[in-house]
Amino acid sequence: MKDLGLHQGTFESPSLPFGSFASTEVPKFPPFPQLHTEIEVVFNYEVVSSSHGGFCHFLMQWYGRPLSNATWIMKDKFRELNPALSR
Repeated sequence: MKDLGLHQGTFESPSLPFGSFASTEVPKFPPFPQLHTEIEVVFNYEVVSSSHGGFCHFLMQWYGRPLSNATWIMKDKFRELNPALSR
């Protein structure tokens, strides 16, 4: 019984539908959806200090995003996104 055999012949590439031609141009990705940068809830904050200085960061839940997408952001970014809240 012979399962595989050497192909002997020529290869012709399949024709494209509707008379279109193959393109060497790379297709573009669709635009990436913009993420909301509006803060819905500030869950926690931490002040971290070390011998080299320190920093403050905040745990945020973003508006319209699930809790699993909550992230820590630095104090400067928090002030930039919400100048009225950082007084």
